[in-house]
Amino acid sequence: MPEVTWAIPGETAAHAVLDDFVNSRMKLYEKRNDPSKPQALSGLSPWLHFGQISGQRCALEAKKAVGKASPPAYESFFEELVVRRELSDNFCYYSPKYDQIEGQKYDWAKDTLRLHASDKRPYLYSLEELERAKTHDDLWNAAQRELRYGGKMHGFCRMYWAKKILEWTESPEQALKFAIYLNDTYSLDGRDPSGYVGCMWSIVGVHDQGWKEREVFGKIRYMAYDSTKKKFSIPDYIARVNALVKAAKADFKSGESSHAANPFVQNQRAGGKQAQGYGGGAIIQIQITAFFCIDTFDKLPIFGRRRRVTPRRRRRTCSKSPASARAKSARAVRTCSTK
Repeated sequence: MPEVTWAIPGETAAHAVLDDFVNSRMKLYEKRNDPSKPQALSGLSPWLHFGQISGQRCALEAKKAVGKASPPAYESFFEELVVRRELSDNFCYYSPKYDQIEGQKYDWAKDTLRLHASDKRPYLYSLEELERAKTHDDLWNAAQRELRYGGKMHGFCRMYWAKKILEWTESPEQALKFAIYLNDTYSLDGRDPSGYVGCMWSIVGVHDQGWKEREVFGKIRYMAYDSTKKKFSIPDYIARVNALVKAAKADFKSGESSHAANPFVQNQRAGGKQAQGYGGGAIIQIQITAFFCIDTFDKLPIFGRRRRVTPRRRRRTCSKSPASARAKSARAVRTCSTK
């Protein structure tokens, strides 16, 4: 797999992305559920995951800039940044089985999944077929390719993506296992409470309620292709992902980094026009050497040929809880500071 090159590690890069978001793009945040408009997202999760910027800092800076965006946009961002992340942290902290069906506290969800576990699936795919985006569903394939080549997947698509894994695998247990494996393997913010809870919400109904009963899903919330295409332009999203994959492969071949490989860019370079997306030109305009603000850093091998560069981390003693990766390590990251 090509190396992810668009996400420059370090505190300086994190602040550049935050600055660009709160000052230029937070006003778009109410459109964040449209995967064809990725510039509406903050794009901060990789830096939050590795502890290179704090959620508190992001919230404070967003509050200062609220005059540049509508109050509902700021409130929605605060809800996702603080409330939803804290719900995920607490779930993983207090639930030893946060990545298993048994981690669901409420019996209604576990019972309905068991009741429908033997229902006939419309399609069955192996892990390899899912990993390589070899399904009949063009939207699902695009979401998986965005994850695999961009290191991120749009949040709305991730809900659809995980629910279809439940629909196309042999059992709820297998579905959850596959979804967590794919997310942890390819996402820059994988191995994180938000990722585990996202999979658990989609497949096991954590932090959700019962819905109309149907085959396979039981009372777990269902998402359909036909209803999804009414919410945003699927062809536009697929075209954006195709351009991202093409750019990522070209970057890998040339050994260079292009803005077009950023999964949060909406319009690729055309006619000499600078692509606009999360970060805009903020990261590109800063000297790359400014991001490597410590003398040594590790190249961490992850998942075969895929690698990324992150600053060397100094760990400190954490609680004995079997909780999330962020609670155990990412919060212990010492962020670097430039002189």
